[in-house]
Amino acid sequence: MRDYMNRLFKKDVILGKWASEVISTFQAYQIVRHEGVYRLRDPRLSLSGKPLVMRIMIGDTLRLDIKGRIDTMRITTLSGNGQIFLAPINEANVDARNRDKADNFSYTYKTAGSLNKAKGRQVTISPIGEIKDRGFVD
Repeated sequence: MRDYMNRLFKKDVILGKWASEVISTFQAYQIVRHEGVYRLRDPRLSLSGKPLVMRIMIGDTLRLDIKGRIDTMRITTLSGNGQIFLAPINEANVDARNRDKADNFSYTYKTAGSLNKAKGRQVTISPIGEIKDRGFVD
């Protein structure tokens, strides 16, 4: 079953720790059917009722501070256990290259907690390549 989205929320508001809810495509259809699309796309709350940090899907673009360098990466895969697989936006054919033992390329793996530590945030890129980055908000 393919995962539809991963919702990152504040697990502990006082400490600022993040956790995630992985929503499969089947679950997403069920939520829309019974509660409406607004419940699935609520901009403030996760499904568990906790404050929403961000909602991410495959193909979304994130910026991370990795080893003192800001990297812009694309989400390639969302795992059922909450792992987020990322690849730099300038890389192509990443799935095959990640499986190829001879290629030095490998995915960057993050979870909600490690994404928080890396100051991860969603960004958008315009058709002419301008990056809109609001900065990290905890």
